[in-house]
Amino acid sequence: MKRLAQFLRSVIPADPWQLVFLLGVVLLHIFPRLPWRPVHASTSVLQDPLIPLQTDQNAHLEWGQAISIAVWPMAIASLVGYLTCFWPGRRPARRLLWGAILPALLTFCFLVFKLSQIVAYPPSVFPSVPNLARECAWLHSNFWNLPAGFYVSIVGLVLISVFTARLYLRLSSLPLSLPDDSVHPQDDSNSWPKVKTLIFVLIGPMFLLSVLSGLLFLFLYIFLPQTHSPEFGVASRIVTTVLDAVILVIFGLWFLDESGRKDARNSIQLPEPRFAFFAALLPIGICGSIGAAQYLIDRADWAAHYFGKISPPHFPAYFELAGIGDPWLLLLIFGALAEEIVFRGLFLPRLIDRYGFHRGTFLTGIVWAAIHFRFDHYWDLSTGRVFYQLAYRILFCLAMNYVFAWMTLRWKSVIPAAVAHSVSNILIIAGINDSVPWSSELRLAAWVVVGLLLFHYWPVSQAEPAEADSPVPPLEPAV
Repeated sequence: MKRLAQFLRSVIPADPWQLVFLLGVVLLHIFPRLPWRPVHASTSVLQDPLIPLQTDQNAHLEWGQAISIAVWPMAIASLVGYLTCFWPGRRPARRLLWGAILPALLTFCFLVFKLSQIVAYPPSVFPSVPNLARECAWLHSNFWNLPAGFYVSIVGLVLISVFTARLYLRLSSLPLSLPDDSVHPQDDSNSWPKVKTLIFVLIGPMFLLSVLSGLLFLFLYIFLPQTHSPEFGVASRIVTTVLDAVILVIFGLWFLDESGRKDARNSIQLPEPRFAFFAALLPIGICGSIGAAQYLIDRADWAAHYFGKISPPHFPAYFELAGIGDPWLLLLIFGALAEEIVFRGLFLPRLIDRYGFHRGTFLTGIVWAAIHFRFDHYWDLSTGRVFYQLAYRILFCLAMNYVFAWMTLRWKSVIPAAVAHSVSNILIIAGINDSVPWSSELRLAAWVVVGLLLFHYWPVSQAEPAEADSPVPPLEPAV
């Protein structure tokens, strides 16, 4: 436990309040994916009976338009936050105040006002109270009936504001930095600015390209009647999936120049077939073991309490195989291969060279998890479940990252990791274990166990630089 505590301290920023700031930025960054559909809202400040907003199609459309408008200032606020993490400039507190806090606060006020106008009854001809007082009274009476997205955004805004106040009082610092003994003296710092820029682009502005590609197909659908067909929907999904994978690889190679292209070529060399076969069997075995374990538990319960009364559980019922036949799932191979080339092929060796084997592998998983925040779905989750999903995403990516890093480093190729990644994605999206309670948590535990076993019994050679006796270097920007 002591070694684990020391390791965790070595990957936590030198100023722990930077984690508070990062969480606030992430909560604003996932704004479009948050639950924004009001389930119930009081129709007036007099506590009239609650009504669901979605019963009124016009109100539902108007609220969707308001959210579409609010996406952009929130996106700007989150991007300013990410930018300030890496390049704070001379006055980071002022930048955060005007570029992140103010846009987020104005957006929040706009949404509260818009929601109150949509769900409240029209005011009388002679209102008895001023409009501002009426809106404040409405917010007071309906605060706990707001969509979960409001509460998540409020938390993000508060966290950023607290950190900004600490910056102003010189109690915290930027840029994002690890403890001063984490960077190895032998690291080639000349390439680090490019790596840092690529990390910022992937976790921040890159989602804008996905939005633009989606808008392109939306315009085609609106202005070309011949696109109103199921075939066009399938084609747009195919093109968007492949395009996202291509953009990810292009960014990786572009920012890292010739060294990146060389590493990419080396990382996709064909491994021995048995390695790829093992990689494909691994996620299948994990999903199979989850279903089989639940079957054995239910079978034992049936034998103990229901034998002769009801029919025994059927083993195939614990595996939802209907979704496996969807040919669209094969497109997940492109995304998995692109992510493996960039994260295990490009990022992993550079972060290991800079921070050492264990820290570099851990930070690769953190960056990998960060790019998924914006693309995960939180639409039907409560406020607590949104935070749970963020934590689960980090832990799940860390667990899988250690297994994929082991495959890449030991077999000198990202192909086995890409195979395992693709098969895992296909099985998860197909919902093969959806009928098993706690299947997501069991899957996470299985990947953790696999990673521990691989590194314990078949350790990867760690070519870490020796500790230097030179003076402690200054704080260095972290990922």
